Amino acid sequence: MNSTVRSEVHEITENSVCGIFLNRVKANADEPCVAYRKEDTFHDVTWREMGDMVHSLGAWMIHEGVVRGDRIAIFSGTRYEWWITDLASLLTGAADVPIYATNTAHEAYYILSHSAACLCFTGDREQTDKVLAVRDSLPALRKIIVFDDILIDDPMVITFQKAIEEGRQRLDLLNPDSAQNAITPRDLATIIYTSGTTGDPKGVMLSHGNLIANVRQVHDHYRNKLTIKHDFLSFLPLSHALERMGGYYLAISTNTKVSFARDISTLLEDLKAVRPTSFVAVPRMFEKIYHAVQQRVRESRKLRRIIFSRAMNVARKNVEYLAHDRERKGIFALRYALAHRLVFSRIKNNLGMERIRFAVSGGNALSGEIARFFMGLDIRIIEGYGLTETSPVVSANRPDLIKPGAVGKIVQGTDVRISPDGEILIRGPQVMTGYYRDDAATAEAFTDDGFFKTGDLGFFDNDGYLRVSGRIKDIIITSGGKNISPMNIETNLMYSKYIEQAVVIGDGRNFLTALVVPDFENLEAWAVREGIAFGSRKELLLHEKVRSLFSDEIDHYQKDFSRVEQVKKYTLMDEPWSQEQGELTPSMKVKRRVINERYAEIIESMYNEKNPEV
Repeated sequence: MNSTVRSEVHEITENSVCGIFLNRVKANADEPCVAYRKEDTFHDVTWREMGDMVHSLGAWMIHEGVVRGDRIAIFSGTRYEWWITDLASLLTGAADVPIYATNTAHEAYYILSHSAACLCFTGDREQTDKVLAVRDSLPALRKIIVFDDILIDDPMVITFQKAIEEGRQRLDLLNPDSAQNAITPRDLATIIYTSGTTGDPKGVMLSHGNLIANVRQVHDHYRNKLTIKHDFLSFLPLSHALERMGGYYLAISTNTKVSFARDISTLLEDLKAVRPTSFVAVPRMFEKIYHAVQQRVRESRKLRRIIFSRAMNVARKNVEYLAHDRERKGIFALRYALAHRLVFSRIKNNLGMERIRFAVSGGNALSGEIARFFMGLDIRIIEGYGLTETSPVVSANRPDLIKPGAVGKIVQGTDVRISPDGEILIRGPQVMTGYYRDDAATAEAFTDDGFFKTGDLGFFDNDGYLRVSGRIKDIIITSGGKNISPMNIETNLMYSKYIEQAVVIGDGRNFLTALVVPDFENLEAWAVREGIAFGSRKELLLHEKVRSLFSDEIDHYQKDFSRVEQVKKYTLMDEPWSQEQGELTPSMKVKRRVINERYAEIIESMYNEKNPEV
């Protein structure tokens, strides 16, 4: 089926994200813009202070010889200095090049070399050392600027604070208003390197026009839902287009105060300290919270379990009210108020989520069961769809029109077409200008009539909501000729609190198998409760009760798939896959080719054993 859905875009008032920021600085001045945690306290930074630092750093960059068209790398975790560097770079006419904080020296080298970055901003000593280790092979790199105030005895390295101080002495080199007025929509703003699951990453070129168009599209999509002032907690990597748009550009456009979590490991602690009204997260976070609540209930007294069960019955009925922004009335309103007082408010207070108006889930599919759990608590979970190449937002549910399991309706001004092969094709003002220094890949990425080929499979349901069903390159074709999307099966398996990672295998085979990495934190806690003694993870995974547990979990989470789509055999892995070992991308996507090659013997052993009934 060949179908296209389109809507119109509203007028864009500012020509760049820089223009939005400068206007907000003038309007908000001494109000808090961001907050960072130092020791046990969050410290505010005002809009005026942010604006002054952007001006100073931009002036320093110009003094260091940065000119329009240069590339400036940011190799750091999520922090307010990232924002300042991004904005200063854009005002000078340079394009920034994000690098994930977890990237290896080799991965960072490829991006720095391919982009020919002249400056590299680093977060801490570890990232700085990685760049120093490869600097001799980077002739374009002139300076390394480290955010942390640490002493590194090297003439190539300067601290962020020192650069700011030097820039303050040269403010006449940059007039922010004139600089942002000189920006055109076609000017290159950023080069974001894709994860590279099948080869070297490609540099996605996004223009100022791409970014500002997507800001406007999301504003239009959410209408008056973004006019309420929010307190946002930022913790996903700003190197990822989702956090950059949702937790940064949209935040400044809506006058939202953003607090930066120290680290993903301190997220729950930071949630309780900030008590935000919104945040962006990946499905795994919601899954872990859900399983933690369920486990706590199972361990509670019988009376509490009964109260929780009855409250959940009320919660399930609340989903329809919340999904369509309907007011609760009559007897149900009273029942919900009681359930909220006895159960829901306590759960949310314990999580630091009692003020949440909505949370965005992206990067992968979220279980409908888990989405409905949070919505039952009056926490809207917004799922959407996009790619780095689309700035990134293509579609999203709205707070007043939520359909769990779907990724919403398309944003304004975007054409979305489903090809005869089921591929999602996109054309719109947010679509990239191309891949940096790769004309062949750019040409291959577009259809003859200008649609971007996403590589994703999807369809529109009867209500016009987009649904994504897998990746074309990941499709398994069994020996019987059946086409199977492993993503859907893997996603379902990982809904289990005992499964952290999974890869389904079966291309050219007559049945499916899987490599499964347990969630060892939950598994080991379960083993202790079951009285299972073990000296190592390998020993634990060989235990009969553990094998039985995983068989039951896999059977449960794949029960809704057809027989040919069900995993018949699996192997439990005793070590998680990691970016350091080359098995995951910086955005934590599995490199299937690496997994298949590295564990070929294990995979073959599952097929060499006596075959199950298929």
